[in-house]
Amino acid sequence: MTKWLIEYLPRIGNISIIIESSQGKKIHIDAIDLDGIHAKVGGEPIRIPFAAKVTLIYNKEEEETLCSQEFNEVAHFKLQYSDLSTNKNSISLMNDDLNWKWSKKELLAMKNFSFGCIDCGNVIFESDDNCRKLNIMPSEFWAELMDNWHCHKPSENNDSEGNNLNASFLKYSQLKPNNFEILIGNSFFICNSATLNSKVIIDSKLNIVGCKNCNSIIGEINQDKLCQIFKWKLLLNGEDKYPIYKHVISQILNIVDSTSSRHILLQIEDSTEQIYIWAFSINTMVAATNYVECNNSIKILYKDFEDDADLNFQIKNTNVEKIITKLDAFKAFVEYLSESNSNLPSTVKTWGKWKVSYLPI
Repeated sequence: MTKWLIEYLPRIGNISIIIESSQGKKIHIDAIDLDGIHAKVGGEPIRIPFAAKVTLIYNKEEEETLCSQEFNEVAHFKLQYSDLSTNKNSISLMNDDLNWKWSKKELLAMKNFSFGCIDCGNVIFESDDNCRKLNIMPSEFWAELMDNWHCHKPSENNDSEGNNLNASFLKYSQLKPNNFEILIGNSFFICNSATLNSKVIIDSKLNIVGCKNCNSIIGEINQDKLCQIFKWKLLLNGEDKYPIYKHVISQILNIVDSTSSRHILLQIEDSTEQIYIWAFSINTMVAATNYVECNNSIKILYKDFEDDADLNFQIKNTNVEKIITKLDAFKAFVEYLSESNSNLPSTVKTWGKWKVSYLPI
């Protein structure tokens, strides 16, 4: 199988291209145009598309030189460009959620929509019933950020005249959606219990929210006593699923955006199983085998503790943030990392002791 990677390097205005054949097949570049790179691998034609519309800078002589070469198993070359047209949106903590699946903009454009339990189809949210107002959550780490933003919290409940000093702070430090109002996070929806009414079962002791029809766990009760429903536990209009690994990506991006830390220890909730992640590059543009035209990706380097005996020492000497995530989200994320890594040419699968992966945001 022929594997390839096109990575855009905007700071130097270059596109790095790697094409790798199997079984020793030779590679010949036939032409380069707006449709991509036209080549032959072992005599069989192949077209490798660019991830975006580009204006390349090269003259006819340079193209003829490239096309006159024959590469043994691996072709690695760079092209210079002057203009790049993409739909890339930068990730920001206070963004307008355009980057995330099932955003406010996406749902409002549908006019009528419904979310059902992924296991039985029981309707949880419906636009003409209990989902009448949509608003955007600023961050998955809302509570932590509110705690940081309020530097001088009242130390007493009342002043000498009996006035409640905490009233203003409490008002703005807690989320309080109205009935039938849904707050949209990157990977979850938040609402009060009255909005869900008879559609779910709420276990206040275990702090879980279950589907009333099949008892599947679809969410949890957060510290503000609100229902936090996981997007990956729902189906949009009976068919569209939310990729569960994106929940972990949203957690990683929120860590990067709020703390600037890019070294992260990802751990399963109530478990010691974990992997070490380096969010190496965000908003990366790549095109790769089985991964075409991705204008907004995150380049992740990762290790597990079996691969590197010195990892505990590295973590102690590095500014590392920890993310605790759900078991199903952790496993789906690690599986996607592995799948992405397996689709890369062998020359770029690793960087030192790190494994390399590209994931769409």
